[in-house]
Amino acid sequence: MPSPPIWPALVIGGLQAVVYFGPSVAAKYELSEVAASPFSTVVAGFLGPVVCGAALLGWWLVFSRRSWRERLLGGFAFAGVMLSAFLVVHPSMRMGIGFYVLPSVTSVLVVVLLLTQSLKWSIVRWLAVGGMAATVGVWALVRNDGLYGDFEVQLAWRWAPTAEQDFLAQRDRTSVVANGDAGSLFPPHSVESGSSDWPGFRGPVRDGVVRGVSFPTDWRQIPPRELWRQRVGPGWSSFAVVGDCAFTQEQRGEDEVGVCYHAATGRELWATPIKARFEETVGGPGPRATPTYFVRETVCTWRDRHTAVPGSRDRQNTLAANVN
Repeated sequence: MPSPPIWPALVIGGLQAVVYFGPSVAAKYELSEVAASPFSTVVAGFLGPVVCGAALLGWWLVFSRRSWRERLLGGFAFAGVMLSAFLVVHPSMRMGIGFYVLPSVTSVLVVVLLLTQSLKWSIVRWLAVGGMAATVGVWALVRNDGLYGDFEVQLAWRWAPTAEQDFLAQRDRTSVVANGDAGSLFPPHSVESGSSDWPGFRGPVRDGVVRGVSFPTDWRQIPPRELWRQRVGPGWSSFAVVGDCAFTQEQRGEDEVGVCYHAATGRELWATPIKARFEETVGGPGPRATPTYFVRETVCTWRDRHTAVPGSRDRQNTLAANVN
């Protein structure tokens, strides 16, 4: 029996490429603000391959002109390959199967059908199955270490050390304080409040607006100048800034750590570990909440400064903000 006509598969594959890569091209060449938006990128990246994959499977089952036995076996083979992806890929990649593995598998399938038109169908079918299985095997070699703000994915070999492991190893090498003397690492420091403080998530009134400050907004003409760079553990916590103290949370191994950095230099002023670890496929490891700074007046002239640190396990911790 001859191979099935493949022009519908080529059309579906071409449409998938346009939908999948269209937003990135639009963003690079500034063709359309709507098409280039992060929302369009995510929607196209997830829904495009799913719709095109379903269309390709529908073409095979309904219009491929093969025997029903061949159609059903081909459909089961496709479904089996995609199911195996859930079993063999790194856990961080499972949410990305529709975004990465599915479009790769369908693209390889279309390419195999295109390049093997002159071969016997008994050979083509095995090349198609082998190509799809090999594609899943390639994706099983990598993991997803997260996203940058521009939705660029950080992929790494699944056996390579994670950024958190590198961070902890670096701290072990450079942050060991001899004889238990923490004075050089956490020197005395007092928190002094000011009018420009940002004491919690989205600011003083939770609206995300900084008042009383002006700066150039055209960063192409006047780009911001980097003052310091500090390597931190993973997490989704933003900063609470009071005076020259910047409070945040990060994951360090099996501990969620409330940390205070010096806002002007990035130097770590203090860190309080709390035994807890939260990790999920979508966002990776680390705490999700932002600390809140508050002042509790206990006596007329005594103010007790604290930072409330929401934990990931339905627990809130209150830490002293000063270093004495």
